[in-house]
Amino acid sequence: MSNFLTQYVLPMAQRVSRREMAKRLELKPSNSTYGMMVVLLLVIVVLVVIAVHIAKKFIDMLRAPGPSEEVFDELARAHRLNDAERKTLKRVARRGKLTPSARVFVEPRHLKACTGSNATCRSLFAKLFG
Repeated sequence: MSNFLTQYVLPMAQRVSRREMAKRLELKPSNSTYGMMVVLLLVIVVLVVIAVHIAKKFIDMLRAPGPSEEVFDELARAHRLNDAERKTLKRVARRGKLTPSARVFVEPRHLKACTGSNATCRSLFAKLFG
């Protein structure tokens, strides 16, 4: 084996310069390689678009009003509350950590807690609980 290396491989390696060796070892992509890169890029783009679509659907599902929000809206409509009054009631329900926010319509203590400093709370308390 060493005779083969010393007789044939070594003399051939010495004749070839480093520049020529680098040219021989250089990889040149073919047209099919470029095609595969394009297909891979398209697959990645499609996967990103699908992921964004799923994320948007999930966020919309989380933001969709549940049954308790619909009850709150119905009660607010029945009492003819304007937008500012609705926002105030929502804020009171959040501060009171009322799980269904519609409970603010039947539990006056939460609304009464904010009547001292807020004129909207006072008018709401009078409107809802007399």
